[in-house]
Amino acid sequence: MDQFLRSVVSREADYARNRAAWEGASAVERATFGRIFNAVEGVIFLVMVFGCIAISSATANSRVLMYVVGFIWILLFIAVGVLLARFRHAVFVRVRGLISSFLGGPR
Repeated sequence: MDQFLRSVVSREADYARNRAAWEGASAVERATFGRIFNAVEGVIFLVMVFGCIAISSATANSRVLMYVVGFIWILLFIAVGVLLARFRHAVFVRVRGLISSFLGGPR
């Protein structure tokens, strides 16, 4: 019975620590680097939109060329967005690990 009680308490403590680390990392992300990433994503979106407008006006005489170049342009920005999201997630996981280890979690 003592082992069972110790197991339950240990599990609940681990859950509370993980939840606190997740909430802390979310707060840090929203307050600091989340805003930076949102600004970068906004600039990337504006460059993409104005690039599409420029491609459309530059290739107005050839519809096929406009669609091909526009599709390549959009794919480029999708790839940049995916890489940025992966980097953002990696930073979030690292911050969460730091908070978890500070709270006494596994190292």
